[in-house]
Amino acid sequence: MPTLSGSGNNKNKRWLFHNPTDFIILLLLALALFAIGFSVNEVFISKNGVFDENVFAFISPFVTASRTEFFQFISFFGKHSFLIPAYLVLLACY
Repeated sequence: MPTLSGSGNNKNKRWLFHNPTDFIILLLLALALFAIGFSVNEVFISKNGVFDENVFAFISPFVTASRTEFFQFISFFGKHSFLIPAYLVLLACY
C-alpha cells in the first residue's frame, strides 16, 4: 500500500523532466522569453532606434511587391472583417 509520508523507492523518479523533450521545450521557452525581453528592452525601454534600423536593413533586400501583396492577403485572415463572419459561420454550424 502506498504511503503519503514520502518513504519508499524514489530511485526512478525525476523531479522536473520526465523525458528529454521536456527539457528541450523548456529551453526553447526560455530562449523565446529572452528574445522577447531583449526586443522590448531595445525598442520600448531604451527607445533606441538602432535595433529597428538594423532589422529593417536586414529585411529590406527581401521586400518585393509580390511578397508584400502575398503577406497582405495572409494578414486578411487575422482581421476582424474575416474573423467575425468566420466565427458566426462556426456558431451556425455547431
